Amino acid sequence: MEGGSTHGSSKRCMVKICKGSPTETWKKITNNVLIKAEANGTLASYYRDHKDEYICMGCYNAIVVNTASSFKEHALNWDNGLKRHRNSFSISESISLLTNFIFEREVLDGEPPVFSFSQLRSIAINKNNDLIFFFDQIEEMACLDKKTEAEKRELERSLVYQCYLICWNQSRVIPLWNLHESETGGDYFSWVDGVNVLSKFLNDREKVEQKPAIYSFKELRKEMVAKDIRLSSFFNSIYNATLPDKKSDKYLDKLDKRLAVECYIICGNQNSKLTAFKEDISLFLDLMGLSAEALDALSHAGITISRRHLDRKKTEIANNHSSLIESYLENNKYNALALNVDDYHNIHAKWMPNTCSTSTVAHMTTLLLNRINIIAILQMTLNNASIHNPKLIDFELICNTLGHFYMEWMAKTFNDRFYYKTSLDEKLENLTLHNYDARITERQEERKMKDTILLDFFELKLEDVVSYISALQHVYENSLLNNYLTNSVIPVIANWPGKVFIRQAITLYLQIIGALIYQITFYHLYQLLAFSTSS
Repeated sequence: MEGGSTHGSSKRCMVKICKGSPTETWKKITNNVLIKAEANGTLASYYRDHKDEYICMGCYNAIVVNTASSFKEHALNWDNGLKRHRNSFSISESISLLTNFIFEREVLDGEPPVFSFSQLRSIAINKNNDLIFFFDQIEEMACLDKKTEAEKRELERSLVYQCYLICWNQSRVIPLWNLHESETGGDYFSWVDGVNVLSKFLNDREKVEQKPAIYSFKELRKEMVAKDIRLSSFFNSIYNATLPDKKSDKYLDKLDKRLAVECYIICGNQNSKLTAFKEDISLFLDLMGLSAEALDALSHAGITISRRHLDRKKTEIANNHSSLIESYLENNKYNALALNVDDYHNIHAKWMPNTCSTSTVAHMTTLLLNRINIIAILQMTLNNASIHNPKLIDFELICNTLGHFYMEWMAKTFNDRFYYKTSLDEKLENLTLHNYDARITERQEERKMKDTILLDFFELKLEDVVSYISALQHVYENSLLNNYLTNSVIPVIANWPGKVFIRQAITLYLQIIGALIYQITFYHLYQLLAFSTSS
C-alpha cells in the first residue's frame, strides 16, 4: 500500500492549497508517495518536511493519481519562492528596510500614513524590490489565497497595522495609528471613490489654483497621490488594465499621454465643469480649421466644448493676454530671454487680381519670447566692453583668420606635409564619429515651446531693414522689456536674411552713437581749449 489509510476527524491536511473539503479518509506521506509525486512534477519541497504526516484523499488523488495541473503549478511556485527567499533579505533585514522607508516617507517627507496593506505593499515594492518576499510571507501567513473578497477587505487594515507595529517596535519615532479608530483611510476605497476624489482634486486645480491640464499620466499620478495616497490603487487599476508587461517602451511612452486623457474624460463625465482638457483640444481643432458643426458634434460626445463656449474662451484669452505678458515678464526678469521674429502668411486667400490689388494675402508678423534657464545676458562684459561688434563686416578679423590659419596650411608643400607626419592620436580623433544624441536629449526640455509666450501679432511684411526696425519697436513699447533692455540684451532669432537686416540696424545705430559721442567730445575739448586760452 502506498500510503496508510486511516479514518479520523481530528487530522489536518498539510497541503497548503488544500480546499478543506470534508473527508474521513486520510493518506500518510511515505517514501513511495514522495517518489511518485516527484515523478509527476507535483512535489512541493515542503512535503518532505511533513513525512509520516497525513494528507486528505482529495489532495492525494490530485498529487499521486491524477497529476492535477494546479498542484504542478503549486510545486513550481513553491520552488521559485524558495529561490527568491535564498536571494532575498532575511525577515529582520526586510523589517529594517521597511522601517527606514516609512521613516523617510512619513517623518521626513510628511506624507500621510497608509491604511491599506495592498497600497503599502505597492508603494514599498516600488521603492525597493527586495521587499517582495517579506510581503509574500505576510500574505501567506494570513492565508489570503483561501479568503473571500470580503474577508480580504477586512484584513487590509489589520495587516497594514501589523506592519506598522513591527516597524514601530524597531523605531519608536514612526507614528503608530490606532487600529480601532474609524478613519476614512481604513474604509474600502472603491474605484468610484477614486473617481470622486480625483474629480475634486482636478476641479480645485483648474478652478481655484488656475493651473493648466496635465498631459502626462506619470505626472498626474505623482501629484494626485501626493494629495491622497488612496488614489494609488485607482491609478494602478487604470495602468494595469493596459497590460504594460506586454508592451514595448515606445508604446508605453505614447500610453503615458493617452492614459492622462482618459482620466480627464472619466472625471469630466462626473463633473462637467472640468473643461481645461476640452478647451485645449477645441482650440487646437479650431486652429486646424474644423467646422463649427463638427465641433458641436464632438462636444455632444464629451470630447470638446461647444462652439459658443469656444468663442467666449477665445475672447477671454484675448482680453487677458496683456496681463499674462506682464506676469510672464515679471516672473522672468532675472532670466535670459530669446526673441523670435518671423512672418506669418494667410495662405487661405484669393489670388485673382482686381483693379486695386493682385491678391488678398495678409502678411503678419509674430514676436515670440522664450525663457532660458540662465541669468540675464548683460550688455557689458567683465572688462567693460560691449558685447556688440561695432563693425557689420570686420575685414581685419577675416584677413587675420585667413592669414594665420588657412594660409599657413596652404603654404606648405606636399613634401613638408609628408615629412611632418600626423600622430596616431590625431588620426584616431579625425576618424571618430561623434554622437550628439545625448546632448540633444539633455536639451530636450529647453527645445519645447512650453515656456514660450506670444508677445505680439500684427500686420507687417518683413522684407527690409525698416520693416524689422518697425517690428522690434513693439518690443520697446513694452515698459517691462524696456527696463530689461537697459542693462541686459535679448538675442533675436530670425530667418535669412532677417538676421542680416537686424545686424545691419544694430551696426548703423552703434556707428551713429559713436559719431555723436565723437562730436560731443570734440566740442567739449574745443570749449576747454578756448577757456584756457582766454584765461
